[in-house]
Amino acid sequence: LVPTEEILIPVGEVKPITLKARNLPQPQSGQRGYECVLNIQGAVHRVPALRFNSSSVQCQNSSYQYDGMDISNLAVDFAVVWNGNFIIDNPQDLKVHLYKCAAQRESCGLCLKADHKFECGWCSDERRCTLHQHCPSTSSPWLDWSSHNVKCSNPQITEVSLQLPKEKG
Repeated sequence: LVPTEEILIPVGEVKPITLKARNLPQPQSGQRGYECVLNIQGAVHRVPALRFNSSSVQCQNSSYQYDGMDISNLAVDFAVVWNGNFIIDNPQDLKVHLYKCAAQRESCGLCLKADHKFECGWCSDERRCTLHQHCPSTSSPWLDWSSHNVKCSNPQITEVSLQLPKEKG
């Protein structure tokens, strides 16, 4: 496998994973084809893959999950395997990054501070951080970092912490 841009997959979304490679073998008659093997929190997921040519392979449409809302972005080890047990080299140790917009982003402000690459936004109607396609298009807007003059509505102060200077002595 050769380096590629970061592989980002939102949890629960059905997506293929397209990878660049060099010298991918063409399975011969009687040999098994390609598959992608992902290790997600100790569970192994096998997904059929399609070799387009000697330099491109695609893990077929699949959706992925991981447990917990305390992790917003999980780097997952994966391998491309052909004929059942031949692992395609991954010298750059490429990983698949699974992510949840809502994890650790319970407020509009935290949601809008999410890294832009995740394409998360605040769904005002449902008061949650999500992908645009999961926010029902009603009168209330979906806010993301690219919206001009974005203002989160109804902020709540949940804690005040008074910090006094240390006494010199």
